[in-house]
This record gives sequence, C-alpha cells and structure tokens, in this order.
Amino acid sequence: MPAQTVQRLACDASLSVIPLDSRDLPVDVGRATRSIPPALGRALRVRDGGCRFPSCDAPIDWTHSHHLRHWANDGETRLANLALLCAYHHRLVHEGGWRLVREDDGSLQAIPPPAGRRAPAVAIARPLEPAARSG
Repeated sequence: MPAQTVQRLACDASLSVIPLDSRDLPVDVGRATRSIPPALGRALRVRDGGCRFPSCDAPIDWTHSHHLRHWANDGETRLANLALLCAYHHRLVHEGGWRLVREDDGSLQAIPPPAGRRAPAVAIARPLEPAARSG
C-alpha cells in the first residue's frame, strides 16, 4: 500500500498495537476494547481448559471470559489479565465480592469478600452435572 494511502487512512483513525505470539495470535489488545478477539479467546480456552476458580472442574463449555482486573477499572484485554470462569464463579466474583489474583506461577488465588459483606441479592446456583442436564 502506498505511504500516501496509509497517511490518508490514518488521518482520522486511532491506532492500537496488538502484539502477536510466535503463531501470529494476539496476546494483548490493551484498552482498545473490552471484547476479546476470536484468536485471543482461542488462546485463552487452550491455556485454561475450563473454569480457573481454584478447585472447580467445570468444563470449558460452561465458562465465560473474565478480566481479572476489571476492564471498567483500567484492566487490559490481554491474556495475562484474563481467565475462564464458570457461570457460578463468574457471578461469585462480580456479585459475591470474591477476587481472583494471578500468582507468579500462573495459578489463581481466590480471595473471599471481607467479613460482614452481605451475600448477593440473587441466589447463585451451581451448574448441574452434564448427566443431569441432558435429562
């Protein structure tokens, strides 16, 4: 593409640097977007394989992507700031006051809410086992 065309296209644009790994998959989209690009989502699913909340073995199909440092609080959309959580643990973190912290070895530590914090207003039900879900 000619330099003049690039300059014209970039005139009113905002640029975002998206680092790629050795296979050209994005590992970081920074603050450009809260949404997780498909390739970054695939990398997250490969890395986590299911719910990352300690002691949970919910399968990958039951999980949601979660920003460890919430995007609304300047958390970035990058692999190091993401974890898969099942619906139960995702609600526990967002509505139940729990926090997740990534340790240096990559494991996650679950930190309970401060003593005296009220339980969420909506009951949080654990997911059914696969056999119970299929009827």
